[in-house]
Amino acid sequence: MEDIGNCPKCNSSNLLINIWGYPIAEAMNELEASGYEVNIMGCTPPVAGEEAFIYHCKDCGEQFGDYEDEYE
Repeated sequence: MEDIGNCPKCNSSNLLINIWGYPIAEAMNELEASGYEVNIMGCTPPVAGEEAFIYHCKDCGEQFGDYEDEYE
């Protein structure tokens, strides 16, 4: 699995990963085994223009990884 990295604000690796759609169980298990917490956001991805982030730092609250930049 590719390393997700750390929070750009506080450099913490204590991240929550937001996932939209129908997640693959093996991928979720791999993320959780690597120490990440997965947050299933529902089946419908964010609409265009809606502010949505892939990552949320559980230590400082920083949200980053704009969903629209990554998947649009």
